[in-house]
Amino acid sequence: MNENLRREQQFHNRIFQDHSRAQAAKFYSTTESSRKFYQSLLLADCKNRSVLEYGCGEGSYAYLLAEQGAFVTGIDISNIGIENAERER
Repeated sequence: MNENLRREQQFHNRIFQDHSRAQAAKFYSTTESSRKFYQSLLLADCKNRSVLEYGCGEGSYAYLLAEQGAFVTGIDISNIGIENAERER
């Protein structure tokens, strides 16, 4: 793994591990209607579709899409983000 990629992974692992990203959650509440609209577009025609979700850690749509019949592959640079998402599942 090159140095830039390693530093990027360390950064994302740190924010998922110490939950510092959660502090910004209050700012995302203002975009709730936009997120719901986006989610409805994603789910409208996802059955039997192949989906790649890049950055699938916490806050992922991967599980929701899979529950609706999509074939989902999720990748994330942060192994801790993926572990957290799996644990919350």
